[in-house]
Amino acid sequence: MQLKTLRQNSMTVTNFDAKFNQLTMQVDLYPMEEILYYLGSIQKRSVSSLSNPLYIIDIGSLNLAALHQDKIETHNNARMW
Repeated sequence: MQLKTLRQNSMTVTNFDAKFNQLTMQVDLYPMEEILYYLGSIQKRSVSSLSNPLYIIDIGSLNLAALHQDKIETHNNARMW
């Protein structure tokens, strides 16, 4: 299963989310399994803003949190230059 080997690496969060969603549509997962695969595949900095991952109630919330963190980091990196 490609989902087990998926890693964000140099992909943007948007591109990672698209690939992740494409792969999860091919398998039948429980919601918590989907969240665990996501957390295991995405770069830790992309979800570092989550003070407590237990507050994530679904994959959509997790996607939004990662996109928000990515936007903050992109903005901060742009200000450095």
